[in-house]
Amino acid sequence: MAAQPPNLAQKTIVTSDYPIDKVVFRKAGSTPVPKATTMSDSVTITIPHGLPFTPLPIGTYSPDNFSTSQDFASGPYFYNPLFAQYGTQYFANIESDATNFYVKLISFDVARTMYYRVIGLSPVSIPPTPIKEVDRAGGLFFNSDDNYLKIYSQNTVSINDSGAFGFDSTVIDHNLGYIPTCLVFTEWGDTIRQIGSENSMGVTGIEAYAYVSPTQLSMFYDPYFAGLLKLHYKVYLDG
Repeated sequence: MAAQPPNLAQKTIVTSDYPIDKVVFRKAGSTPVPKATTMSDSVTITIPHGLPFTPLPIGTYSPDNFSTSQDFASGPYFYNPLFAQYGTQYFANIESDATNFYVKLISFDVARTMYYRVIGLSPVSIPPTPIKEVDRAGGLFFNSDDNYLKIYSQNTVSINDSGAFGFDSTVIDHNLGYIPTCLVFTEWGDTIRQIGSENSMGVTGIEAYAYVSPTQLSMFYDPYFAGLLKLHYKVYLDG
């Protein structure tokens, strides 16, 4: 068995051709979720993050203690007799603000315990904290060429939207020649959500989605009223 790294190896200097994401928050948990009879029968878990900024929320959730799992804002489909149509069997979403993460969960087929893992990424506007060298790093393994998503481009775009009806767009040229992995978040009304999930668990005042091609990241948005919209995006070298 490989030796365990000492506590002194919690902060190390890493050399890489491209930056990697800084994870600033982690939290796992579980909660009972009743069988829903309306869209209002969801459960919301509030998780304080204690950070001086609003982190970018990602993570996964599971109906079976992570024997299987889904990303937030996705879920398996089944025929739902409640609505007489196909829809999600169970579902979870995540958002963040200046104080908390909010995990929202719903189950349409049966009452179940649902499990979640919350991750907060540092937004582009927050500079990295200084990393100190340590004398010992025994047992520490790190291969940045293979094991970690490498950030090719990242930024925050601020838009003073008029609230007029219809979608507007912002296009970022990456010109990688293949479809890269991208993360995009909307910040609207002081709340950050992954793009495309804004109205998945209730009306939030904005619709948005993103499209990635071998040359561009295109972000489309339609706020319902005038205000400041921020688009946080990360383009990774990984496909």
